[in-house]
Amino acid sequence: MVSKLNVIKKSTLFISASIYLLGSTVVYSQDEKESTQKTEQTQNALMMTYPMNTLMLESIFDLVPSVAKQRDDEMMQLLCKLARKEITKEESLALLSEKEGWAPKTLPSPDHEFYLWVSDDFASQQTACAAYIATSLYTEPDNKEFIVNVKEDNSIEIDNAKFNEVMKIRLAIAKSNAHTFNAIGNLIKQAEILSKDKITSIPAKEIYKEIIKQQFSQIAPYYLSQIKLFYTEQTADLTLVSLNSSDYAIQNNNGEYLSYRNGELTYRVFGVDWLGNGKIMGTEQFIGVAYY
Repeated sequence: MVSKLNVIKKSTLFISASIYLLGSTVVYSQDEKESTQKTEQTQNALMMTYPMNTLMLESIFDLVPSVAKQRDDEMMQLLCKLARKEITKEESLALLSEKEGWAPKTLPSPDHEFYLWVSDDFASQQTACAAYIATSLYTEPDNKEFIVNVKEDNSIEIDNAKFNEVMKIRLAIAKSNAHTFNAIGNLIKQAEILSKDKITSIPAKEIYKEIIKQQFSQIAPYYLSQIKLFYTEQTADLTLVSLNSSDYAIQNNNGEYLSYRNGELTYRVFGVDWLGNGKIMGTEQFIGVAYY
C-alpha cells in the first residue's frame, strides 16, 4: 500500500508548485515594452468559470497514450500489466512483436508510441495505467463480457459471477475517481486562493490542466492501490436496474447507484451525485480561467 504520508507531502509540494506556476503566467522580463505588458494583461482580463469536473476529465484523458492516434484497450491492458509488475518489459516486447510485428534492437525515444511498453519508466507506466482506468468509465462499455444470451423477447441472460466482478470493479473505480477528483479540485482551489496576491492576470485553462496532470501523476500509485482497497471492501449485493449491450444501471444496499446511459456516467451515494451532472461528491465546482 502506498504511504498516505508521502501523498500528503507531495500534495504540500504541489500547492507550492501550483502557486509558482500560476504566478509564472504573468512574469515579464525587464526589457519588455510596457505596451506589450498592458496588451497581454488586457487579453487576460476577461474570465469565464469552467466546470472542474470537465477540466479534470480533459486533463486525465490527455494522459492516456494513444496507439495509431487512437485509444487502444488491448494495448492499455498490456501496459497496466507492466504497471502492476505482472509481466516484464521483455515479455511486453515479445507480445508487441507478436501483435504489432515490432521488435526494435534498441530502446526507442520517449516520443515513440511504444516507448512506455518497453521502457523502465515505471512512474510513467503507472500514470498512464491510472489515467486509462479512471477514464474507462466515460467510454462506452462492452457489456458483452458478461452477457450470455439475448433472447427473442429482448430479455438478457447474464453470467452472474462475471457480472458481479465487472460491476464491483466499476464501482471501485467510480468511488476512487470521486475521491481523487475532489481532492485535486480542492488543492487547485486552495492554490488559486493562496496565489491571488501573486498574479495580476487570469491563468489560462491549460495552466490548470498542467497542474491536474502533475498532481494525478504524483498520486497514480496511490490511486491504483485505492481501487484495489475499494474493490475488496465491497460486500453488498448488487441489483441490476437496466442493461443492454452498452448501457447499464446498477445499485446496491450500501446506497450506491452507478449508471452509464446515452454516453453519460452517474455515480450516486444515498441520493447524492458523487460523479455526473457536473458534480463531484455532491457539489458543482468551478474555476476561473482566462476567456482567451
